[in-house]
Amino acid sequence: MKQSERKRKCGADVESNVEGIIFKIEKSSNRILVVQGLNVENMHMSIDDLLHKAAQYPEAYWISGVDCEKYKLGDIVKVWFEQVEESYPAQAVATLYELVERTRMWET
Repeated sequence: MKQSERKRKCGADVESNVEGIIFKIEKSSNRILVVQGLNVENMHMSIDDLLHKAAQYPEAYWISGVDCEKYKLGDIVKVWFEQVEESYPAQAVATLYELVERTRMWET
């Protein structure tokens, strides 16, 4: 099934729940940390630094249920989910996700 067909089928013609940059990838846990409003220049921060800047980046989500092999740090993605566990970063299982822009941050 194509992505566009899946979007219509699961009602995702509505806006995604979050669009942001992939800040961390945990392949062992099959999840990505997506942060809205973060730019590539701040990718050097640790997760602890991010936690201390929660007011600056309030929309941060650990998203599970994604194919981590498809993505790189710095990629911009859209993610849809139905439920979210409120924490910081929040946690959710993706019902749909798509690449918006491929990163070029590691190219020389």
